[in-house]
Amino acid sequence: MTNAVLFYKAQGYTLTHTTIFTPGMPHQEAHFARSLI
Repeated sequence: MTNAVLFYKAQGYTLTHTTIFTPGMPHQEAHFARSLI
């Protein structure tokens, strides 16, 4: 789990996380984006 967290941070997790939950994004699109992480 720790390795996953480090990986997310290395990939710009904060920016990605913010983008995924941008208000107004269709649920399906958000779900698809999450599956790519």
